[in-house]
Amino acid sequence: QGLLADHLRLNSSHVSAYSTAPIDPKGPSISVLQRVPLLDASNMRHTDTVMSIRRAAPLVAIDINGFTEKPAFQIFRFRVAPVQMTWMGYPGSLYLENMDFLIGDANATLGQ
Repeated sequence: QGLLADHLRLNSSHVSAYSTAPIDPKGPSISVLQRVPLLDASNMRHTDTVMSIRRAAPLVAIDINGFTEKPAFQIFRFRVAPVQMTWMGYPGSLYLENMDFLIGDANATLGQ
C-alpha cells in the first residue's frame, strides 16, 4: 500500500477521494484510504462530479485510474484543481494536455 497510503493517513484531514468505479467495501481502495472520505461517483454524471470536486476546492487532483475501469479523463478535462497529476494507472504518459505531472518510477515512466 506504500507511499501514497502513508501520505493519505498522515494528511487525511485535507484529502477527499472520489471513485468513478463502484466501490467494493472489501476492495484495495478502501484499505488504502482508510480514514479518507470516499465518495462513490460511479453513478454521477461527469459534470456533477466536477462540480462536487470544485466545491471541495482541492489544490491538487490526482488520477489513479489511468486507462483502467471507469477512467476519469472527462473529469480532469475540466481542470478540477490548479495542479492535476496522474499516478500509476498507466505506464508512461497518458498524453493528456490537462495533466501537469506524472507520478511514477523508472518503470512507469519508461526511464524518462
